[in-house]
Order: sequence, then C-alpha cells, then structure tokens
Amino acid sequence: MTQTQQLIDADVTGSLEGQDCQFCAEGSVRKGTYKENDAAVCDSCGLPVAQVWS
Repeated sequence: MTQTQQLIDADVTGSLEGQDCQFCAEGSVRKGTYKENDAAVCDSCGLPVAQVWS
C-alpha cells in the first residue's frame, strides 16, 4: 500500500469512527477489518460501513 493509499484509508475510516451504526440500533463504528480489507466496522453487528481495497 502506498503512502497516499494509507492516508486515504486513515481519513475514510477515521472520519466514520464513533458514529452510530446505520444497520443496527446497538453499535457504533470503529476502525477494523472486513474480509481482510481495512474498514470502518460496527462493533455490534460487524457490518462494514466503508471498506478500503488495496
């Protein structure tokens, strides 16, 4: 992953972190992984709000 890709990844997932999950009533969004991609993922239901493919 290039430095530019890393910055975009951090910006995208970081900007969503802490928001309420749009798929369930219990969770909030955290940085994590989904199917081996960096992602912003709900800490309750596990669904990704955003993924970054590299």
